[in-house]
Amino acid sequence: MSHDLDQTFEEEDRKMTGSFYTPKIWADEAHLEMDKTLGPDWRDECLVWDCCAGSGNLTRDYPFSDLILSTLQDVEVGVLEAEQGTKALCFKYDFLNAQGNFSDLPEGVIQKLRKAASEGKRIVFMMNPPYGTSGDITQSGKSKTGISITEAKREMVSKGMGKPSNNLYVQFLYQATRVCEVFGFDKRSIGVFAPISYMSSGSYQSFRKYWYPRWEYRGGFMFQASHFDSLSDLWGVTFIKWSEGSTDKAELEISIRDIVKS
Repeated sequence: MSHDLDQTFEEEDRKMTGSFYTPKIWADEAHLEMDKTLGPDWRDECLVWDCCAGSGNLTRDYPFSDLILSTLQDVEVGVLEAEQGTKALCFKYDFLNAQGNFSDLPEGVIQKLRKAASEGKRIVFMMNPPYGTSGDITQSGKSKTGISITEAKREMVSKGMGKPSNNLYVQFLYQATRVCEVFGFDKRSIGVFAPISYMSSGSYQSFRKYWYPRWEYRGGFMFQASHFDSLSDLWGVTFIKWSEGSTDKAELEISIRDIVKS
C-alpha cells in the first residue's frame, strides 16, 4: 500500500521538491551501513528520527525501541500511523521552518528529546531529504524558484552559507545539527541519502566550513540516481554516515574518490 501511495503523489510536486521514496534495496543497504558504524543493536539503543519520513520506507521493515517520524503531508502521517501504531511518534511537522529553537514541536517529542539527551543517549537521523534546489527548472518548464525560502535558509544565509542554502537537503542537514545542539546531544549520528555535491562542489565550500568541524565522516556508498523514480542515470546519489567529531578535508577527498569509483 505504501509503495502505491508513493507512486500516486503528484509527479510534478515531487519534481518540484526533489522528493522521492527510498527503494527497499537501498533502505536495507543503508541499515547495513549503519550497523557497521553503530553496531547491530543501534535500533534498540538510540533515539532515531526520520524528519522527512514520507510514507516510512527507511524504517518500515525494522523494529526500533525509540522512533520519531515526521513529515509535511497529512496523508503521509496517516500512513505512518497505520503502519507503526504505538511503536513510533508520528506527526506532521515543517522541519525546515521550525520556530523558537524547535519549541513548536509537540510537547511529547520535546520531552523525549530532552530525556534522551540528559541520559546520554545517541540521536540518529535517518533520512532521504528532498533534493530540490531553488532556481532549477522541471522537465515541464516550471521554475523551482522559491521552494527553498524557509527559516533554515534565513539562518544559513545569516551565517554566510548563501548559495548552499538554496538546496533543501542541505537545509535538512543544517536543521538536524541544530536539533543536536539545542537539545544537547553529545552523541549524534546522521545517515543521509543525498547527491555528493555538498561534499565535492566548489559552490558548497561555505557549508563545508560549517559542517566539517561538527561532524566526522564515517563512510557510505553511491549508486545511480535512476534507482529513484524519474531521476536521470547521469548522476549519483550517496548514502553517507556522519557522527560527532570533525572531518579532515584531505582524508575525505580520498574517501570520496573511492566512493565514486565503486
